[in-house]
Amino acid sequence: MKKILLSAIVFVIVAFGCVVALNPDSFENEPPHIDVADEVFWNFKDSLQITLSDESGIQNYQVYMVLGSESRLVESTNPQNNPKHVIIEIPAPKNTMFLSDGGVEIQITATDSSYFGFGNTAKKTIRTMLDTQKPYIDILAHSYKIVRGGSAFVVFQALDDNLSAITLEGGRWQFKPVYFADGGYYAALVAWDVRDDDFNARVIVEDKAGNRSVMPVPFYRVKREYKASTIKIGNDFINGKITSLISEINQVSPESLASPADKFNYINKTIRDKNIEIINLVGQNYNQAMILPTDFALSKFYPLRNGAAVGRFGDHRYFSYENNIIGESYHLGIDFASVKQAPVILSNGGVVAFAGFNGIYGNMVIIDHGLGLMSLYAHLSRIDVQEGQRLESGAQIGNTGLTGLVLGDHLHFATLVQGIESNPTEWLDSKWINDNLFKIIKDAKVLIESHSR
Repeated sequence: MKKILLSAIVFVIVAFGCVVALNPDSFENEPPHIDVADEVFWNFKDSLQITLSDESGIQNYQVYMVLGSESRLVESTNPQNNPKHVIIEIPAPKNTMFLSDGGVEIQITATDSSYFGFGNTAKKTIRTMLDTQKPYIDILAHSYKIVRGGSAFVVFQALDDNLSAITLEGGRWQFKPVYFADGGYYAALVAWDVRDDDFNARVIVEDKAGNRSVMPVPFYRVKREYKASTIKIGNDFINGKITSLISEINQVSPESLASPADKFNYINKTIRDKNIEIINLVGQNYNQAMILPTDFALSKFYPLRNGAAVGRFGDHRYFSYENNIIGESYHLGIDFASVKQAPVILSNGGVVAFAGFNGIYGNMVIIDHGLGLMSLYAHLSRIDVQEGQRLESGAQIGNTGLTGLVLGDHLHFATLVQGIESNPTEWLDSKWINDNLFKIIKDAKVLIESHSR
């Protein structure tokens, strides 16, 4: 009898050990995590989302809604297969107009599937506050028009006691506004991507309760057309510059690309997309607190002393190999050439946001001027600055060169609005800068001062 009992005990211990070894989380002693703040704003229109999580899995949970002295069971569930994550959708209460204190209380109890103590239990009480008021938006001043491929500026007011997010949407891109003045005033540069046929700008403001207001920015839109051309690609170019650049980037070997067309498309499509993505990310992460719009100073850009423009912005280029179109690209800057390895001097100061090699752009420098505006200098033979360095107007950042996807020494100059390549021609024009930036800032300041009287 003792032997049988001992064998049973040994079997249980071994079985227990096997269970623990195979699933160590099944004996954890941490209660489930209820991912929600103690107090939340709720518009009582949308459902309230709460996430439960536990390493051993959620065994069951109960949700109660308390209105005054009344407690009502909203949900009691035993999820199938004990999932590690559960999203609870709590419907908005009815008859909210009769709430005297402006909110309800949510009580949640969740138990996990751990064998430790037959399941760990967590409890949480959430206080909800009723907020059905939409945020207020007012467009204060803005550029009269925006041209396809170009930029524009807007100043607006956004107000809400529980403000959560402010976004300026322009086409398929989102632009982050900067503080303009006390009283909920903001400003933003926006750009119409030359690769997009249409453009609509609108300010979107959300509060913590999920209420959302949207107001269009009434830019007059000019759909400018850009030159399209077909460029023939030969074996000499592919076996020379393209193959050399593949080796320099050193992510794949030239031999791994089966045909000349594959080699070209690897550089023109795969690498180009990655390079542009880097530029977009640098521009989108601009320093929003770098300078106030009211303190912003900028003169027209002069990218290369005595340089002649040899390549235009916005050209839509198709590439032909053996009479077949094998790729395309947009030229997202202006090319300037003067003498070989000409010095590149800054016409506007700023902070170096990027300095290094970037594929088809070769050696590249990006300068952050504030307000989300950056200037880009590519194909440099050398770089004389470092990331994070603050530079004044007149500083030399490097020399023109042949690095990247080029055949002749020149400077590729681009202007970025929060990472979107925008027509540099506008930023080479003092009148355009004044009409579309400084005049808007001045008009907005006058209106704000009149409101405060």
